[in-house]
Amino acid sequence: EIASAISEKIGSPVNFVSVAVDDFEKQLAPGFGELGAKEISNLYRFVEQNRERLTNKSFSNTNDALGVTPQTITEWVNSVNWSLS
Repeated sequence: EIASAISEKIGSPVNFVSVAVDDFEKQLAPGFGELGAKEISNLYRFVEQNRERLTNKSFSNTNDALGVTPQTITEWVNSVNWSLS
């Protein structure tokens, strides 16, 4: 859904490719180091292991406490400067 929204905004195809978390970690290691790659990947492991708890949670109290209003995907895509220059 995010790739599709970005594609529409920039007028070029953007593809999402799902990667296993362990493979993702290996791909991150050259740029972030072993520890950085492990910790970034651990965030994805947590989400993977707690998907239902996270997606079924009401975030209204969190939004109120932080004083934020979530954006739609379209609003977020429109707020980013996608120019490469």
